[in-house]
Amino acid sequence: MDDELDRLLPLSPAIALEGAKGVGKTDTARRRARTTYLLDDPDDLAAFQADPRAIRDTATPVLLDEWQRHPASWDVVRRWVDAGAEPGSALLTGGAGLRSGVDTHSGAGRILTRRMRPMALFERGATRWSVSLSGLLTGSSDVSGSTTFRAGDYLAQITESGFPGIRAAAPDVQRDLLDAYVAAIIDRDLAESGVQVRRKETLRRWLTAYAAASSSTTAYSKILDASTAGDGSQPAKTTTITYRDHLTGIFVLDPVPGWSPSADPFAPLQVGPKHQLVDPALAARMLGHTAASLQGTRGRALTGPLFESLATLSVRVAAERARAAWDTFAPVRVIARSTSWSRAPRARSWESRSSGLARWVMPMSSTCTGCATRWGPTAWTR
Repeated sequence: MDDELDRLLPLSPAIALEGAKGVGKTDTARRRARTTYLLDDPDDLAAFQADPRAIRDTATPVLLDEWQRHPASWDVVRRWVDAGAEPGSALLTGGAGLRSGVDTHSGAGRILTRRMRPMALFERGATRWSVSLSGLLTGSSDVSGSTTFRAGDYLAQITESGFPGIRAAAPDVQRDLLDAYVAAIIDRDLAESGVQVRRKETLRRWLTAYAAASSSTTAYSKILDASTAGDGSQPAKTTTITYRDHLTGIFVLDPVPGWSPSADPFAPLQVGPKHQLVDPALAARMLGHTAASLQGTRGRALTGPLFESLATLSVRVAAERARAAWDTFAPVRVIARSTSWSRAPRARSWESRSSGLARWVMPMSSTCTGCATRWGPTAWTR
């Protein structure tokens, strides 16, 4: 996102960074801002409310952090853009949507929105990438190279997460921080977005069942069945639909849209999404796994799906940098598509250079042993 922001700031008067909490939106924006209002801080909020138009006379870029705490701030920036704000005037960051019933102008055509995700593997400094995804999509790069990463190294990256603050902590503290992250989702984050959670344990069971379905297209009805308590009680379908929609809205759920090779434009709409949490570390933690247990008998069945989650995260981040789209289509796990094809795609080898199509393929087995030496997500970069 750093490179993307540096590219866009001289071009766009206002940019909004959105994404799950803890992905580094505020730190990324503050490194570029010359004036900052933290709207979750009472003093900063009071100063902003006293004279919202004063941001036009301060040093730019002006950062409005947690803008959704004061929704009118969005319209303040929109009006500034309408009045002729210079490129690089405003940055907005927020980790949750607006409460139900709170309305603002969409900002379409005025405020450019970019999504931030947890750090991809190639951003973590753990290994050196060898293949450029943008190069594959433009036909200027070949697939070659290797990595010294082993299966255990990938599993460590899965459980350490891509959240910068959590990664920086000691291993024991990482687990506590991941537990606290999940607890915050259940106890506070949904409530802040206007959802009343009457039975928190029910939400926890459903979210754990969703985590167990990572990297699959399991029907939501089966996820609902899996969340049934030992006493036979089960959350209502309408309740879980509300959970799903709002967890997606605050970027905790990050499903991958389905894709179809059919020329029928309706075909992709009939392919179900693949389930993913924002970071595979959350899934591993909710299911009670560590890097060591994922290599054991009890966790082996989850090794492949969670490895795929890490690869999916990495390809998505790389695809966004390359301004490409992504989908999922069995047996291909992740597909990155150029958004500027000059002609209809043709069937080619798996990198499909002439069609602007790059596919990351994972073995169909439940472990990643066969993919950890060459075709792991370390191969991808922007």
